[in-house]
Amino acid sequence: MSVDTLTGIVRRQLEQDKQGELLFSHRVTDVGQDEHVAWVQVDTPTGPTRLEASYVVACDGAQSTVRRSIFGSGVMEGFTWDKQLVAANIRGCLSTRFPDIEDSNIFLHRSEAWILFRLPAGSDMWRVIYHDAANTNEQLIANASSKIQQLLASGSEAPSFELVAVSPYQIHQRLVPEMVKGRVILAADAAHLCCPYGALGLNGGIADVGSVSDCLAAIHRGDAEPSILDVYSQVRRDKWQSHIDPVSQRTMNMVFSDPTDIIPDHPLYKMCKMLESEPNTAKMRGGSGPDPLVLSYDFSQHFKSA
Repeated sequence: MSVDTLTGIVRRQLEQDKQGELLFSHRVTDVGQDEHVAWVQVDTPTGPTRLEASYVVACDGAQSTVRRSIFGSGVMEGFTWDKQLVAANIRGCLSTRFPDIEDSNIFLHRSEAWILFRLPAGSDMWRVIYHDAANTNEQLIANASSKIQQLLASGSEAPSFELVAVSPYQIHQRLVPEMVKGRVILAADAAHLCCPYGALGLNGGIADVGSVSDCLAAIHRGDAEPSILDVYSQVRRDKWQSHIDPVSQRTMNMVFSDPTDIIPDHPLYKMCKMLESEPNTAKMRGGSGPDPLVLSYDFSQHFKSA
């Protein structure tokens, strides 16, 4: 699932519940707090204004203005990969070229590795993620159409497609030292970053938001003290360190290695072969693979009534 698809789902749910207000064309320029409230200073179509609340939760991405306002620049610990990735959205019928295509596909080759997944499932919109050694964003964008055509052809004739959007980006493995500063809370890419292989960035962000929602709701009901937010920070950082970071790094290294050297012994490959040869066994076991709840955490054990 892409972020824009998820955003559409959240927007429809919010409009249906009528328990919040979406403010478009509001750009955060600064953030502050005192012992009673937190606030963001925003630029709007009608001029600058200030919005206050008991807490501010920042999900404003890798270039988070809120994080930089509270913690300063350069606080995210970790490293930047030396691979330049490009994410492109294309529209087209690809099943003629790939009869066995799935909604999510990883192509591994000693000279090229790329990902192709459908946006959303069942549509003719696809996202392609690939590596390009070009030096500038302008070159990366200019190369996109021919590069994707080359990937889709793979020794045959490429299917026709429409290039809808192109977004070059660097890959980071980084984490903030703390995710809570008083009444300001960081979540998702504002707090931590990982490579896109393995889909742990968006899933980790969703787990963050679910966790902080549980904590803030408990504080509002009187079921928890504000100190539960310190637990939130500790737990979410631990989830990144113990699972998101190592798993995404292993997947990244697998993608950019010679598949003939590592694939036969890789757990994911073994799981896929098992699913292929023993589909009934997989169904009986309810599937096989990582625990889907590994990123979750039950914060109710820290409530007053626990």
